[in-house]
Amino acid sequence: MKTEYKCLECALSGYTRLVEKQDIPKEKKDDLVRWFFSYMSGIDLSTPAPFIARDMHAYLRKELNCNDLYAEDKLNDNNKIMNMLPEFKEAVKNAIHPEIAALKLAIAGNIIDLGTNHGMDHSQVISQAIARDLAVDDSARLLTAIKNASNFIYLCDNAGEIVFDRLFLDTISELGILDKSNVVLAVRGAPIINDVTLEDAEYVGLTRDYHVISNGDHAPGTCLKFTSDEFNDAFAKADFVISKGQGNFESLFSKKDKQIFFMLIAKCSLVADQIGVDVGDMICKLNDTDAEIN
Repeated sequence: MKTEYKCLECALSGYTRLVEKQDIPKEKKDDLVRWFFSYMSGIDLSTPAPFIARDMHAYLRKELNCNDLYAEDKLNDNNKIMNMLPEFKEAVKNAIHPEIAALKLAIAGNIIDLGTNHGMDHSQVISQAIARDLAVDDSARLLTAIKNASNFIYLCDNAGEIVFDRLFLDTISELGILDKSNVVLAVRGAPIINDVTLEDAEYVGLTRDYHVISNGDHAPGTCLKFTSDEFNDAFAKADFVISKGQGNFESLFSKKDKQIFFMLIAKCSLVADQIGVDVGDMICKLNDTDAEIN
């Protein structure tokens, strides 16, 4: 997706919110904000928003001498969802279709996104997830693709959310839909907002049961011109892709030569309009692809 002026408004809000949190002199904060406007004046609006966020946060990390500006937030979100995991497991177990219940929770977990200004209540969205309908529902095709696949890649998104990803994968594995050896999970190559890194994947136990790789890049999306050779090789060889979250959707939306299932909550009007849903809707959507569908 191309960057629209509303994306710049969201970027400014997130950037200034992060700057304001820093314990630094006002003069330094002013300099950081001046840089933002100077940088934005020269951006290419045909570039997806995650590419722009990549540059913004790289600059902040360098200027603030801090590798992970959201480390505490990520730890808190991972701990919060892991502490609640027994009740979510019970809800999935008691559902008429446990695989769909777990899939809905994995999508609802995408609300834990510190890079957007959606204003939705995390707890409410997650607690209501199993009872809600998907606004776009390609879940049957997704589960069939997983069952038939010899190799696919799962693009993780945010801390906290990743605990629900594990619940979804564990559930469909227990039901005989997924062979764990057939999936590669990919995370960010370095900290960016509250996106998942290898450290987060290890912390929530994903690396014990699944093959997890870094994508080699720090954009809050999947920018294939920046990702590593290892990731690009896994992406190219995959029968299909599961893409979690809005940033991955924005950066992979136009890719038509690969079967991609997008799992996300639409958290802004631009993404919602692109998909044809309302803000806040839960989505499991197969992309418009030229690739063969299993």
